[in-house]
Amino acid sequence: MKIGIADTNFARYDMARAAIKELKRGCSAEI
Repeated sequence: MKIGIADTNFARYDMARAAIKELKRGCSAEI
Protein backbone atom coordinates (compact mmCIF):
# COMPACT_ATOMS: atom_id res chain seq x y z
CA MET A 1 0.00 0.00 0.00
CA LYS A 2 2.70 2.49 1.00
CA ILE A 3 4.77 1.62 -2.07
CA GLY A 4 1.75 2.23 -4.31
CA ILE A 5 1.14 5.64 -2.77
CA ALA A 6 4.82 6.56 -3.12
CA ASP A 7 4.75 5.41 -6.75
CA THR A 8 1.70 7.56 -7.48
CA ASN A 9 3.21 10.61 -5.81
CA PHE A 10 6.47 10.15 -7.72
CA ALA A 11 4.63 9.74 -11.02
CA ARG A 12 2.57 12.85 -10.29
CA TYR A 13 5.74 14.82 -9.46
CA ASP A 14 7.42 13.54 -12.63
CA MET A 15 4.39 14.56 -14.74
CA ALA A 16 4.35 18.03 -13.15
CA ARG A 17 8.07 18.44 -13.84
CA ALA A 18 7.57 17.40 -17.47
CA ALA A 19 4.65 19.82 -17.83
CA ILE A 20 6.74 22.69 -16.44
CA LYS A 21 9.53 21.81 -18.88
CA GLU A 22 7.03 21.90 -21.77
CA LEU A 23 5.66 25.26 -20.58
CA LYS A 24 9.17 26.72 -20.36
CA ARG A 25 9.97 25.43 -23.85
CA GLY A 26 6.75 26.99 -25.18
CA CYS A 27 7.55 30.34 -23.55
CA SER A 28 11.07 30.28 -24.99
CA ALA A 29 9.71 29.49 -28.45
CA GLU A 30 7.28 32.44 -28.26
CA ILE A 31 10.05 34.84 -27.25
